[in-house]
Amino acid sequence: MTNANPTITFLRPSQQNFIEHLGRVDQTLSSKDHLALRYFYDSFHAGGVLDLTNLLNYSDQADIRYHNALISENHIFTDHLLNTVLFSYQIENAGRGPIAGSPSVVDLGVKSFNPDFK
Repeated sequence: MTNANPTITFLRPSQQNFIEHLGRVDQTLSSKDHLALRYFYDSFHAGGVLDLTNLLNYSDQADIRYHNALISENHIFTDHLLNTVLFSYQIENAGRGPIAGSPSVVDLGVKSFNPDFK
């Protein structure tokens, strides 16, 4: 008798690197003014995996860098009136995708409307 639902087990290597930095400074300028500065940096790298003899363990590569900066100033005018000015800047630089030399579905015999897509 054969098993109608065979199980295939395989290992998928993973190479990842995470780096994060966070800095914050709070300063009371006067009894009515408070300044806050913050900077956050996040870096992620995932090394892709390509073994042409075992495509089950294929994994795209990724390099992502994220920066966020913030400046905030609070001013107390009266017991019932507060003003907060906030400036924030953020940017993400990301590169994701297949490893050079990886096969596309067309290389594997599939007819596709987008043959250049890996």
